[in-house]
Amino acid sequence: MIHIFRVSLANAFAKRTCTPLYEKHQATPFAGTLASAHVTGLDIYSGMVASLNSSGEFVACDGASMVPFGLFALDCNATINDLDGQPSGTAPFAVWTGGPDALFKVSTLSSNSDKGAFEDSWTVVVGTKLYAATSGGNAVGQLTDAANTDAAPVGTVIQVVSATTAIVQILLPVARTYGTTDPS
Repeated sequence: MIHIFRVSLANAFAKRTCTPLYEKHQATPFAGTLASAHVTGLDIYSGMVASLNSSGEFVACDGASMVPFGLFALDCNATINDLDGQPSGTAPFAVWTGGPDALFKVSTLSSNSDKGAFEDSWTVVVGTKLYAATSGGNAVGQLTDAANTDAAPVGTVIQVVSATTAIVQILLPVARTYGTTDPS
């Protein structure tokens, strides 16, 4: 069965929180299925860090206990829902994976730190290492500069565009076993 992503007219003009740069050569979209808890929770913003659960579905990555896989390429939230119009029971989704030249412009939507690709209370500078947020003060899966003890870095800030937007280099998926040396 072939699934086609249909973007509703309302989604066409809404602001996305992740824009791939140079994606034609350096980043790769990876197709899969969004876990049902996120489909009903409407808590995924493009640019958040994704992981794979034991069933092979995409879930928001808890940097404390999960291995990061990619950045969500699509949205499933109250502002934009890329699953809107899909047949009931299907949740085709995609994440971006990338290498050393994969750059993304990520942003937050507002002063609400639960909305967007990253939490907006950080002070980012060029060179800041990025991690997947745990269930602390941020939404699980958001990009953050706060590392957990065993957290794998998922990228680096390349340019600070504004207080709510940054250009980041993403190195996902990471080939890492928790507790080993930092691969960066």
